[in-house]
Amino acid sequence: MKRLVISILICLFQIHCLHAEKGLWLPKLDTLHWYEIKELGFNLSMDELYSEDKPSLKDVVVRFGNGCSGVVVSERGLIMTNHHCALRYVENISTKEHDYLSEGYWAEGKREVPIDGLSVKFLQRMIDVTDSLHTDAFLTIPDKEIKHRIQEIEGQYTDKKNGYEANIVSLYSGNKYYLYQYQVFQDVRLVGIPPFSLGKWGKDKDNWMWARHTADFAIFRIYAGEDNLPASYSSDNIPYKPQRYAPISLNQLKEGDFTFVLGYPGATDQYKNSDVLSNLVHISYPEQIDLMKKYLTILDTYMIKDKTFELNNTSAYGSISNVMKRFQGFIAGIERTKKVELSRSTLFEYIAYLRNDLMLKICYDEYRKTYYYEDENVTSALGKLRCETCKDRMLCAETA
Repeated sequence: MKRLVISILICLFQIHCLHAEKGLWLPKLDTLHWYEIKELGFNLSMDELYSEDKPSLKDVVVRFGNGCSGVVVSERGLIMTNHHCALRYVENISTKEHDYLSEGYWAEGKREVPIDGLSVKFLQRMIDVTDSLHTDAFLTIPDKEIKHRIQEIEGQYTDKKNGYEANIVSLYSGNKYYLYQYQVFQDVRLVGIPPFSLGKWGKDKDNWMWARHTADFAIFRIYAGEDNLPASYSSDNIPYKPQRYAPISLNQLKEGDFTFVLGYPGATDQYKNSDVLSNLVHISYPEQIDLMKKYLTILDTYMIKDKTFELNNTSAYGSISNVMKRFQGFIAGIERTKKVELSRSTLFEYIAYLRNDLMLKICYDEYRKTYYYEDENVTSALGKLRCETCKDRMLCAETA
């Protein structure tokens, strides 16, 4: 039987060779993909993958720091994440006397080092709040009102006593809004990290690629109060007892093993239209790559000369280099797959399809205002029409 392997790869771009589908899948909502992964070999139930009522795999994968992914691997709150995700936090506790960046650190027989400002978030629930941030016609409310409305809704799901916080994010170019409620643990301590020479061996030569030839991992532990709830740092805190954890398998992987990636990619480029993609590939990203190369050259010059400067800028260097490599891979991937041309062709097919269905033309008339054709058939006599007949409310808009 094929085994389920939970990888802690940070972003889905890293598994392009595994024929990943769609790029962004929200387990609770996009049930269409559920049948696809079952056919590929996923042998758990939907509730075991995502449930808000009982422990599931969503309680195993955490949001580490400002956006990286991590996985809980023990019943005593041990978590693993990527080496580059840990850099900025390990940098904060490194000095010339205790250079955890260059030398690495292992807490065997020593203390687990607390890190101020590092937190780990467990997703509790996600709620579609699109209707609360749109008018009756499904149009987004004015910008001056939306910030206040978002803060109001987030406040309803915030409970500082028990460590709960809420965050509303927009997806699909603002057509959908989701509220994510997290339980946030702020006492997180370093357990182990390889030396920089291993964790970033070859710098970013094989970053965003498979296979990876670096010791790209770091180990931390979550601590909680005696009630197992989030608590500020205290020597009295105890290791957190998770609802569920993912034990590390020592079995050898083999060809055909099923791989399923959970994590926090944060955003998706899958719905960007051809004009946006063309701008990114030919103008925006090349300009940014050129600037980043120049900035990294400047950092290199000073990091070689000054150890303190190096300690204070290692994570910044790694972050910029990481983004630059991603942009370079993005350009290469779009050009290799001819995605701009494909996206433009799909758009024209879409427009042609609308021309043959008057009701759909009215429902999606917002796109007429944006793209490439004139609507000769829809007249003012139709007046205002709500798109209640459209099944896909994500794209509906009231039109005159």
